[in-house]
Amino acid sequence: MRIEAILFDADGVVQRPTADRQAQWRALVGGADDAVGKFKRDIFAAERPCHDGVGDFPSALRDVLARWNCTGSVDDALRAWTAIEVDRSIVDLIARVRASGMQCHLATNQEPYRARHMRDVLDYGKVFDSPVLLVRDRLLEAGPRLLQGDP
Repeated sequence: MRIEAILFDADGVVQRPTADRQAQWRALVGGADDAVGKFKRDIFAAERPCHDGVGDFPSALRDVLARWNCTGSVDDALRAWTAIEVDRSIVDLIARVRASGMQCHLATNQEPYRARHMRDVLDYGKVFDSPVLLVRDRLLEAGPRLLQGDP
């Protein structure tokens, strides 16, 4: 069997939360350390339907902020949501692998807002041959062609 491409996961492989992300969450809940875990679980629960295209994540996030009586804005929360640090050593490795002729693609489950941030702001379109951004079971971008084996 000949390997034709390598798929990289995003969270925990190519990227990780920024060092100040936890502080950003804490600021949204008024500085209460013990509330941050429950707050994040509520955000993740609101995110889940957005993976399937049911709902809009910024709107769902707005509802979570209202339930928690947060002092910060939706923009503050979205900045925390997209507080991502790219692992430059992995990006350099991907560049070397691509230079050897091996195709490298991003395969990750993200809701559309964060997926667009990763593609447009983190510039993953230049890091990978074609980003394969999975939103639950739906494929975006080059996904269908790649997984069907089409060039």
